Amino acid sequence: MSARSVSDILLDGVVAVLLAATLILSFVQVVARYIFLLSTPWSEELARLFFVWGVFLGAAVGVKRNLHTRVDFIFQRLSARASAWLLAGMDLLVAGMAVVMIAHGSQLIYSTRTDFSTSLGYPRNLFYVPVPISGLLMLWYLIPGMIRRLAGRTPAAPAEKG
Repeated sequence: MSARSVSDILLDGVVAVLLAATLILSFVQVVARYIFLLSTPWSEELARLFFVWGVFLGAAVGVKRNLHTRVDFIFQRLSARASAWLLAGMDLLVAGMAVVMIAHGSQLIYSTRTDFSTSLGYPRNLFYVPVPISGLLMLWYLIPGMIRRLAGRTPAAPAEKG
């Protein structure tokens, strides 16, 4: 099994666990508040943290699966080569955003290094750690696909499902 396939499986699993944990913690918070009349601020903070991590890592999964938005009727009217170049341009835009996420996410991590959570006491910059990680993962998945597409080794646009 290649390093890429192991990282794919691991990333998918981590995102699923984070989003499931967000759902469970949110449910626990609602039940505690409205049935048992208990306040659980730790569950809100933890659910929010898991949600942020799940969303940013999930964005990388979306890039991995080539799920970014496109208008398919345009691709149907273009040649395979023109479609490949258009998709490569779109990939460059996503890559540019990934670079911005890496740069500014890193700055946010550094600038919030001395701020701590009220309920749990963890560093608040943990909210910003997934931003550059997601940017790096996006580049990890984008660059090889762009190279393959421009070399003509993969279809210009993925086949429609169902």
